Amino acid sequence: MKILAISEITKSERVYSSMADLKFWLRNRPWISAKVLRSWNLYRILPDGSKVSMRYGVRNMYDFVDYYRI
Repeated sequence: MKILAISEITKSERVYSSMADLKFWLRNRPWISAKVLRSWNLYRILPDGSKVSMRYGVRNMYDFVDYYRI
């Protein structure tokens, strides 16, 4: 499952190939502030290319880090 991250601040997009790829990326960047993490909204990319929200309660990278205890 691919993950799409969209920044509210710069409107830039990043695509992660899997949840493990996003976890690895976040673990190697412990210096990122909570403000920056909250500015990146996360979406799942379905096989047909459409984007849907992540699971209930996970809207941005900050929630992702909290939910998966990274």
